[in-house]
Amino acid sequence: QCAPQMRVEHAMTWWGAFKQRLTKHVGIEENWIFPSIAAHYPSLDLSFLFDDHKELLWEEHQVESSLRRAVASPTSFADLTAALTALATFDKHFMSHLGEEEEFVVPLCLATEHCLLHGPRL
Repeated sequence: QCAPQMRVEHAMTWWGAFKQRLTKHVGIEENWIFPSIAAHYPSLDLSFLFDDHKELLWEEHQVESSLRRAVASPTSFADLTAALTALATFDKHFMSHLGEEEEFVVPLCLATEHCLLHGPRL
């Protein structure tokens, strides 16, 4: 059995790995996919996607800081509860955001020429 501190540290490690992948995902969207869609559909307002990314980034910071507090005091029920609450809040918003991307971004991207989802141009 794992000691509580090791479990919280393990969660922090997983969060760091998740954040690295998420940062890459957001970079691809904001630097390639969203501009490609905007170029093909200039009348569309994509600002809600960028705004969502900013809000999610703020929530990511909340998760990270609450996890750090929980790592520093692994026997503190209040700190662990705060970390779990921050994770749940982020997860709810993140899943909603991914759903919006699936419904809005993916179809538009697939309908545009040279979309990253089509694979590399030959």
